[in-house]
Amino acid sequence: MYGKNIIGLGGFVRTKKELKDLYKDINLIYKHTHKDYRSNSEGIPKIMYLDDDGQTVLGPIQKLPKKIFNEMLKQAKRKEKTKGLGGIKDISIDKTYKRLLQDYVIIGFFKTKDLAEKAAKKERNRGYLTKGDKRYIKIEKIKGAYVVLVKSVYTPETKKLLGNIFKWDTEIK
Repeated sequence: MYGKNIIGLGGFVRTKKELKDLYKDINLIYKHTHKDYRSNSEGIPKIMYLDDDGQTVLGPIQKLPKKIFNEMLKQAKRKEKTKGLGGIKDISIDKTYKRLLQDYVIIGFFKTKDLAEKAAKKERNRGYLTKGDKRYIKIEKIKGAYVVLVKSVYTPETKKLLGNIFKWDTEIK
């Protein structure tokens, strides 16, 4: 992705676009590094990392070893994909989805539809408590995120099993 010396030391000549992309990546790494492991002294974004000897180093992101830079950039991009999905409280208040939330349980929020479909597939492949149980799975787009919702319909036998599991809760009073 980037040369051994990220800033361009060692004879690398960078175009304006390459430098712009580089600084965008540096800011992304800084943004997604926990505040306890980053610093911005003298206007230079720095982060803590382990060097080859296993020592903790606080150094400028621009001078990170190539391997560490690419690894941290990969993690930062992954975090960026999942940001801004909102919490359950954001949609539970919304009257439009009140009926939906009465019938279904939220399994998760996903930024992309294919991630939501993977989660839905995993949920479909889960086993049932007893034969005859049914599971309905929906994927809805709510406030920019894909939400996987599940509604379970149990047989009387399953209801009895579930009732016995939680029976102690009512008897303790």
